[in-house]
Amino acid sequence: MKAQTFKTYTFGCRVNQAETSEIEKSLQKAGFQLVKNNQSANLVIINTCVVTQKAEKEVRQLARRVKRENSNCFLALCGCAVNFWQKKGFPKLLVDLYVKNEEKEKLIDLIPFKKSSTQKEVKLHKNKYQKSHRQIIKIQEGCDQFCSYCIVAYLRGQPKSKKTSQIVKEAKEAEQQGVKEIVLSGINLGLFGQDTDENIPQLLKALLEKTKISQISFGSIYPEIINDQFIKIYLKDQKLNHKRLKLFFHLPLQSGSEKILKLMNRKFPLKKFKKIVNKLHQALPQALIATDVIVGFPGETEKEFQETYQFLKKAPIFKFHVFRFSSRKGTLQKKWKKSGGE
Repeated sequence: MKAQTFKTYTFGCRVNQAETSEIEKSLQKAGFQLVKNNQSANLVIINTCVVTQKAEKEVRQLARRVKRENSNCFLALCGCAVNFWQKKGFPKLLVDLYVKNEEKEKLIDLIPFKKSSTQKEVKLHKNKYQKSHRQIIKIQEGCDQFCSYCIVAYLRGQPKSKKTSQIVKEAKEAEQQGVKEIVLSGINLGLFGQDTDENIPQLLKALLEKTKISQISFGSIYPEIINDQFIKIYLKDQKLNHKRLKLFFHLPLQSGSEKILKLMNRKFPLKKFKKIVNKLHQALPQALIATDVIVGFPGETEKEFQETYQFLKKAPIFKFHVFRFSSRKGTLQKKWKKSGGE
C-alpha cells in the first residue's frame, strides 16, 4: 500500500521548531512519508504562532492557501493560535483538525489516518534545520511571569521542565544521527528546573560529560541563569580548549528604562541585568551578547526611548533584535488599557 504523505509548516519560536521536528519523527515512524513544501500531500500540519498580529495573519493566510491549492488534503492546525482562538473565537477557515499546545504530542493519534504497525527502523528525512547538522531540543515549557505585552504565558500553561536524563538521551540520539550542534530552547529558560530540582549548570555539566556533541548553545538565555557556577563551566570549557559551549548569549531585555520595564511587568531589575551582562563580558570577552528590545510601548516617550538607547550604547551588547510594540488581545496591557490606564 502506498504510504500517506505529509508536510509541515512552522511559525514562531525555536520551541515550535523543536515540536514540529518531533511531530515529523512520530509521523515517519508511523509510516507517513514527508514531502517537500512544493509538493502535494495527504496531510498538512501548520504549527502556529500568535505572538504578534502579523504572525496570526500569516497563519490564516497560509491555511487558506493550503486548502485553495489542495482542497482534498487533511489540514491540521496546532499550537498557540488554536489556544488563542479557543478563547477569542475561531476564524472562518477550512481546517479539519485543531490541536492545542497541550495535545501536540498526541497529534498522531488525533488524525484519522491508518498508521503502520511495523516496528522496523525507519530512515527519517531531515528538515532544513536538521540538514545544517543542528537540532533544537526543547528542555522547558510554559511561563508564569505574565509580562504585560505577552500572550504566551496564557497559551503555554505553567512552567514544566524535562529531566536532565531525558535531555541527555535526546542529545545522544541527535549525536547518532550526525547532529553537530544542539540548541537548548524553552518558553522561559529562567524557569528551567524549578519543578525538577535541577538547574542549567547541572544540565551543561551532564551534557559535556555524557555526550560528544561538538557544540552546545541556547536559544534565549535569561539573566537569572548566569551565576558563578554557570560562568565557571564556560571558563573550564575554554581553558581545556574544547570549545563545545558556544559563546553566544541572547538575553532578552525589552527596555532600558525602569519605568517601561515596570509597565511591562518585567520581574528582572535593570541594575541587576546590567551587572550580569558586564560580569559575563568580563569573564568571556570574546562572547557575542545579543538582546531583544521593544519600542513604542504605551507610556514610552522620547525620554524613556533615550534611556534605552543610552543603556544599549554603554552595555557590552553587540546584537539587537528591535521590535515595534504590537498590542495583543488577552494580555495585561490590553486589559489595563481598557480599564483606562495609559
